[in-house]
Amino acid sequence: MLRLLVAAAALQAQAKLVYEPDADFFGADEITVAVLTDADVENASTVLSVVVAPVDDAATLDASGAASAEAGGPPICVLEDANVTDADGSDALVSLVIKAGRGGVALAPTAADLAGAHVVGEAPLTLEATPARLTALLRRCGIHYLPPTTPGPDVVTAAVDGGPLSTVEVAVAPAAAPTLLGCGSSLDVAEGASRAVPLATAGGVSRSRFLAGTYLSRARTARASR
Repeated sequence: MLRLLVAAAALQAQAKLVYEPDADFFGADEITVAVLTDADVENASTVLSVVVAPVDDAATLDASGAASAEAGGPPICVLEDANVTDADGSDALVSLVIKAGRGGVALAPTAADLAGAHVVGEAPLTLEATPARLTALLRRCGIHYLPPTTPGPDVVTAAVDGGPLSTVEVAVAPAAAPTLLGCGSSLDVAEGASRAVPLATAGGVSRSRFLAGTYLSRARTARASR
């Protein structure tokens, strides 16, 4: 109980008390005001009833951290440690907007039917669901970052219902040199005949162009020229 000592003259001058409820509190409360004499004897008291109306607090997104990717490389998971929360514990639908500065973001192929989230926009990616369902989707690696073809820093931003932005920094490294699979294998081709040679690569940017040439050893070149 808060006890205030106020002079009688102050009471006669219409003194005021300021009531401030605790954060996120709503419901019934009361204020008891008692008037005491100098002998600490209660002469009069009254109870003021207070009803604190609820306020629908906006949902918030808690996400941070860093990630790394390869230019033109495969998608990576982002926002997998994020939380979408509502201080009121509400099950109302909220919108989660996610975008990247240079790369792209998309639902993971396996996440289309996860957690009951609905895609309501593609550019930027906008999802709609309850806070709990959005959190479940993110935790299941439901959001993929699509690296750009050029290296350099990038950032993924996300916000719930137009609230503060949360960011994840992405370091996009240069693409690794592609590797030609099957190098060193031999082919048997009859003289004067031709044969198709299948080429497969691993690593590097998927849209790289390759120049294939035919190389003969000196011995085989000499035999072919006779």
